[in-house]
Amino acid sequence: MTQNRTHTCNELRLEHVGQQVKLSGWMENVREVGQNFAFVILRDFYGTTQVVIETEEMMDIIHGLNKESTISVEGTVRERSSKNTNLPTGEIEVVPEKIEVLGRCQFNELPFQVGRSREADESLRLKYRFLDLRNPEVKNNIILRCNVVAAIRAAQAAGLSKRPEPPKPGASAAPELPDGPSFTEQLAAIDLAALQEVNPEVLGWIAIPDTELSYPLLQCSNNVYYLNHLWNKHRNSSGAIYLETNCAPDFSGFNTIIYGHRMRDTSMFGTLPLYSSLEFFQQHPTIYVADSSGVHQYDIFAAYEVGVREMVYRLDIDQPEEIQELIQFCLSHSVIQTGVVPGVEDSILTLSTCTERGHSTRWVVQAVLREDGGEAN
Repeated sequence: MTQNRTHTCNELRLEHVGQQVKLSGWMENVREVGQNFAFVILRDFYGTTQVVIETEEMMDIIHGLNKESTISVEGTVRERSSKNTNLPTGEIEVVPEKIEVLGRCQFNELPFQVGRSREADESLRLKYRFLDLRNPEVKNNIILRCNVVAAIRAAQAAGLSKRPEPPKPGASAAPELPDGPSFTEQLAAIDLAALQEVNPEVLGWIAIPDTELSYPLLQCSNNVYYLNHLWNKHRNSSGAIYLETNCAPDFSGFNTIIYGHRMRDTSMFGTLPLYSSLEFFQQHPTIYVADSSGVHQYDIFAAYEVGVREMVYRLDIDQPEEIQELIQFCLSHSVIQTGVVPGVEDSILTLSTCTERGHSTRWVVQAVLREDGGEAN
């Protein structure tokens, strides 16, 4: 079988100068600058390479082709006299000795420009989907979506998202994590950069081991949007997990408030009401947050129902006396006694969800920052 290429169109560099190569791809553009002299941009799945036509024989082949025809080019790599530093292959070009037509494009004029297919009518894009998929931006979005889904599934497979089992009577300690990477290592392996390419408002990831609570953590300019939009901004009544818009995105305030819906299947913040049980707390005493600065461990110290106008939701508390008063408020209202007591120099999380008894109260679970678990990607 004949080899269709020796390199991709995004692979050749200065170290390949002088080598004989074979490339295959779509003829993206042709620019004639003189008799028997033209520049051809060859594109494949990986990138583009400039091919320089300098003979009548090669020019005759190119003249008979429409853009987006598929060709194979065999020739020699040489250094460009005028380099394009904006392209990975911008320092080299290929001088062809043979051009083979692998597939002719039947359109004298394309239904839309491949590089601008996203501006075309949707029906045209669907009809000519094979052209739309050649757009690097469309292709890269598909790859990114695939990588993000793979990262989420990998996190779930590693144990970051498990439906909680009913607490066993008399249980007094958190269950051991399964063999393999530690929970913080699993969290640190999540590719936050890939999630942020889908949605720049992703701050990190929040999780409680061995529960359904394992989701991207977001923040936007208001507290309404993510009530009915998923982390990827798709509209959905489940919403997302998100920081109070007025809280510092680096969790530097004393009290960082995080909102989420109370779902009956225990997804989102549907796990939080289970903390009315001391046994459930003993099995799940820790909240983990991963962000660009690392993985952070928070120990749960309180769980209770509270009015929406209580001091728990005040963000202007910054004096030691006020902070101590807030700590006492939280501990005195908690329906479970955890033995964990924050100090005025600590930082706490307040996870807030609805009670299904109207809008005047909320159910909160609060935790205090204890240690950093490691660096996140």
